[in-house]
Amino acid sequence: MPGPKQTPIAIRLERLSKATPDGCRIWQGNCVPKGYPLVGKGGHGKGSIYAHRAAYELAKGPIPDGCEMHHTCGNVKCINPNHLIAITKAEHHAAHRKPTCPKGHEYTPENTYIRARDKARMCRKCRAAYMYTYYEKHKER
Repeated sequence: MPGPKQTPIAIRLERLSKATPDGCRIWQGNCVPKGYPLVGKGGHGKGSIYAHRAAYELAKGPIPDGCEMHHTCGNVKCINPNHLIAITKAEHHAAHRKPTCPKGHEYTPENTYIRARDKARMCRKCRAAYMYTYYEKHKER
């Protein structure tokens, strides 16, 4: 005997989100630890998908291969398809890069050091200060 019919995903997206004055639709349901919204695919044992991806695909069609969803509003719980764009992983990474180091120095080509082992960006001014402190601390040995 078949189980109860699953509510269509479009209706679940509507029911489990709330509109805000700034145009976002904030997800009220389950989320992964980093805050991204999850919605069931429809039926027991069928798994879950990100709600913002489901909302985008319902409104705008399939997400192109190799693309990720970027929240133009900056709110990862927003599922408004008008606040989502499909961009490449490189574009997505660049969109989230901070223009300054934690101490406020601007990342410019002249002031940016790229660490060889993991390609991490470092401010040359902060790195020089760290290396000086490290050298002073260890030269006594």
